Amino acid sequence: MSKPTKQSKRPVQRHFGVIICLSLAIFWAWTSYVDHHPAVAEKQPAALAIRSLPPRSDNPPPEIALPVPSDDRDEELRQKAIGTWEDDYHGKRTMDLRADGTATMIVEPEGIGAALFAKKLTFDIQWKIEQGVMILKTLGGTPAKKIALVSKIYGDQAEEIIIELTDDRLLVEHDESTDFDWRRVSD
Repeated sequence: MSKPTKQSKRPVQRHFGVIICLSLAIFWAWTSYVDHHPAVAEKQPAALAIRSLPPRSDNPPPEIALPVPSDDRDEELRQKAIGTWEDDYHGKRTMDLRADGTATMIVEPEGIGAALFAKKLTFDIQWKIEQGVMILKTLGGTPAKKIALVSKIYGDQAEEIIIELTDDRLLVEHDESTDFDWRRVSD
């Protein structure tokens, strides 16, 4: 006696995929046709034809106002940021932000960073805060060749969104996946 064979589900899945694709193509073609043929759009229910109506000039769409820190807020942040900060991002980092817009950052990388660059890097930086963003631009540093290499690999400017700035903490978003959490160094 022969054993019954299982039928494959693939033909059913293939037909289902074809039906979905055809349905989407028909829907797209119909909406495109309605949009470009006003006579057809007029005969459609209001829910379908609403996409084709021009905006009413007497009722403009509301503007969405995003909060933008004022110059006063930037100055308040700048004053609060002045001082010496440290963190432990891939080693020890110390950043001294001065009132004249200059800064020094000393980086003591760990692991491969120390082997690739140096055991200690000193960056000369120009800094400012605009619209709640701290902008740090490397001007030079020592050892000069290693600073130039770091600038070539990572760029010579960083724009970091200030998330939190208190008397003891400076938390910035460096990029979408990296935050730097600085601690104020007591004098």
